[in-house]
Amino acid sequence: MKNRANKICGFIPTLFHETINIEWPGAGDALCRIQIFNFLGEMVRNEEISIGANSLVSLQFPDLSPGMYMLKVSSGNEVFCIKLIKQ
Repeated sequence: MKNRANKICGFIPTLFHETINIEWPGAGDALCRIQIFNFLGEMVRNEEISIGANSLVSLQFPDLSPGMYMLKVSSGNEVFCIKLIKQ
């Protein structure tokens, strides 16, 4: 698997209350799977979204309890993961 860190500009912020922004520059139109895991390894969110070239996507997570999570974004064979902390 390739890491998509060079194509995903970033996740803002990694410390969040309800909203995470994903910037996806130059990727072209892509169907991406967004998965969130708690630190017990349980999947707590799983959805597909369409991200266009140079898009900024805002994801809302009001239902998640405060704590640490792993966000996994995958498209085809490419995967990017980042640790998040919800306040």
